[in-house]
Amino acid sequence: MTWDSTEASLRARLPEATIYNRDFDSQAAHTVGVLRWGGARLMPFGSARVRLMRRGGLPTGVLVVEHIDNPAATCPTEWDAFADCAKRLEEERRALVDSLAETLRRRYGPGRVDPHLGSDEVEGQDPRQFALSWTRPGYTLELGTGQEPSGHSEWTVRLMAIRDPECPFL
Repeated sequence: MTWDSTEASLRARLPEATIYNRDFDSQAAHTVGVLRWGGARLMPFGSARVRLMRRGGLPTGVLVVEHIDNPAATCPTEWDAFADCAKRLEEERRALVDSLAETLRRRYGPGRVDPHLGSDEVEGQDPRQFALSWTRPGYTLELGTGQEPSGHSEWTVRLMAIRDPECPFL
């Protein structure tokens, strides 16, 4: 997958995925949109949601791959069972972040730490939320984990390649 991937190429590459293609502005020159697909099996993420942002019908240079878990939706409701399930999901999330971070550190160096990733929590209040970033020629890689700001029960492990830091979806 690249910043220039098309809906057709993604459908061919990820036939099991549900593809969602949406524009958010009717003025063609200023249209912002997202090509999103979910249910794709991408290692090491497992089931992943992927988003490719665009403006004016052209890719903007923001590619996001994320693993999402939601203990409120997937764990049993009985308290002890819920707590065990939520803890297991957190451990799996941490292992995924650690694995991805190690790979990126070996390749690009230590990375810059940000104690906050897309959440309503005050920065630094939740140690489970953070982002690491690596500045590369022409783009930035960002790896992080935290709660989705729009769905407070959803946790994400997100890897983003960003060429367009002004993209309205960041």
